[in-house]
Amino acid sequence: MPFDGGSGTVSPTRTWTGDSTEYARKFIASVQDIQLVEGYRGNGLSFNGRSSVMRTNVPLADARSVAFWLRVRSFGEGFRLLSVHEANGAAFGIHCGIIGGEKSQRFALELGGPTQWKYATFDHGLTEGQWHHLIFSFDWTSGTLIYAVDGRPVEPIKFTPPTQPFSGKLTLSNEYEDAALNGEVDDFQVSSAILTPDAIRVIWQNSQP
Repeated sequence: MPFDGGSGTVSPTRTWTGDSTEYARKFIASVQDIQLVEGYRGNGLSFNGRSSVMRTNVPLADARSVAFWLRVRSFGEGFRLLSVHEANGAAFGIHCGIIGGEKSQRFALELGGPTQWKYATFDHGLTEGQWHHLIFSFDWTSGTLIYAVDGRPVEPIKFTPPTQPFSGKLTLSNEYEDAALNGEVDDFQVSSAILTPDAIRVIWQNSQP
C-alpha cells in the first residue's frame, strides 16, 4: 500500500489526520520532526537532516521489499536511509557515506553486532536534488539484495545473512544529527514478497504520476 497522506498532516506531536488515518495507524509507530510537503506525485514527507525519523510497525523479517520515491536535498556527510536496531545490539542499515566516506557514490548494507559487522557496498545512482525511485528486495535465506533505481536493477548484491531473523521494526532515516536524511520521501511501500525483475518493472510503471 502506498504511503501518501492525501490532505493529511504530520506534526512533531506524532499525530496523523486526513484520508490515510487508518493506514497510518497500522503502519506508523511514530514520526519525529517530519513535515508534510509536496512530493513526487502527491503529498510527501520532508526530513530535515537533523532529527527527522519515521518508525514503522513492520518487523524487518517481514519487510522483504521496500519501494519509495526519494529526493536527497544534500548528501552532507552521509545518512542512514533504512535501519533496524535490536535490543541485543545487533543492527541492520542501508547507509550513504557513513561507511568508508564514499558519500556521493555508494550505499552500504550493514548487518551484524553487537561486536562483529559485515558490509556490502554498491553504487546508488542518485543525483542530489532530483527525484529517484528506489526498490530494495532482500532474500534473507540466500543473502541477496536486489536494488533498483528508476526501474533499473543493478547486479545482485551478496551479503552474509544474519543467523537469527531480525525482530526489530523498520525505521526510515535516523534521529542522530550526523546520520539523518536531508530530503523528501513519497509513495513508501513495504511488501513481504521478494520481487522479481518483472515485479520491479510493474512497481516502477505504477509509481508514475
